[in-house]
Amino acid sequence: MKTVTTKASVPTVWTSMIFASVVTSTHAFNTPASSTIVLRPFTALNAAPKRLDSNVDGPLYVNDRCINCSACSMFAPLIFERSDKESAHVVYHQPQTEEEIETARAALSACPVAAIRVETQAQRNHRKQSPMSHEDQALGKELAMSPKLNGREMPFPRPVSTLFNETVYFMGHHNEKSFGATPYLFRLSSGQWIMVDTPRFGKPAVEALESVTAGRPPDYLILTHVDDTAGHYDWKNHYPNLQRIFHTGDLGRHNWIGDTSLESVEVLLQETTNIQDGTAALQAFDLNGSSIDRNKIGEEEVVILHTPGHSPGSISILFQPKGAGNNENSSKGVLFSGDTYSYRLSSDAMTGFPRYGNNQRLQANILKSLVHDWGSEWDLLAPGHGHVRDYSVMAATKQERLEIQKTELIPAVEELQRYATLKRW
Repeated sequence: MKTVTTKASVPTVWTSMIFASVVTSTHAFNTPASSTIVLRPFTALNAAPKRLDSNVDGPLYVNDRCINCSACSMFAPLIFERSDKESAHVVYHQPQTEEEIETARAALSACPVAAIRVETQAQRNHRKQSPMSHEDQALGKELAMSPKLNGREMPFPRPVSTLFNETVYFMGHHNEKSFGATPYLFRLSSGQWIMVDTPRFGKPAVEALESVTAGRPPDYLILTHVDDTAGHYDWKNHYPNLQRIFHTGDLGRHNWIGDTSLESVEVLLQETTNIQDGTAALQAFDLNGSSIDRNKIGEEEVVILHTPGHSPGSISILFQPKGAGNNENSSKGVLFSGDTYSYRLSSDAMTGFPRYGNNQRLQANILKSLVHDWGSEWDLLAPGHGHVRDYSVMAATKQERLEIQKTELIPAVEELQRYATLKRW
């Protein structure tokens, strides 16, 4: 494994996928002119993708184009896991049950670089393996993304949780240029639809979106931070009335991708409190970009929180569906956290991705506020990377769930604080 620091912006397109795994963005070094990239060796730029050796035998596999974004294990954790040997995710269990087949199809569809494949007999022959069994041939057919072939619906959109079965969805169609971050879609009681971060734009993604909105265009696109904004203008061009929301903290020298069109989005959030020192309360905004008083938060179905640390302009979105909580123990809202806070399945722990952050000390304070001051408002954490964390299934009462949140927060804060003391730059 080789770590390379470059003095140029990260390329818009990873030509021939020579950059195999992006491990941090430029704001990790607080300088938009540098980036750190982990490279894996390839045989040749024009070589066919190679099946990774750590895959278990069978028709479903991951090839060496994997960028290790973990989108696959978000949807199919019983099928995919990270291989430290190859710094990639691989198939460790071939799908067998109906649920495993459906989640594997979701992973296959979500992969931003099409690194998840279904092996053909010709490919198996090339590997000098025994002929495919009838079972493997049948499995390959079931995994196909063709309803005409197997009668299965396309995997996306799909509900994030049974708790919000008809209001919050995974969009799928993860975008390589956003490092495979998870895009979401949710519906307000007014019937308006809000996208969180950008799916890979194209006809399949548009059709997926409109299949759940009944053809209604999305009303808002909230961009959690500069890393996950790729293609926002494509969605705006397709839906002219779309209102894009972004924080000014990720403009200027912190706009490391160099996309100046972000300066012209419809709603630019402005920092009005000195949150950068970690002592001020989180600033809250409504969908128009106006500040909200903390005492009036309950009146808003959507609250946008400025949560800097991963990047100066990082924001999180609190969605509180009307009628979601009829009593104090009812499950509450969803926190879309971008790269600020996440659950990491491989370590069974919460994390703030300290290796990739701009200001870990500030981010540690932000996480404390998200849980201690705001934890009673949400039960479901929906991150950009990592895995969804659903506290509603962990305890019967809200107080018990909040105590679990606080307990799980501690290692994430300590991890950020350790990185903050390293002073690597």
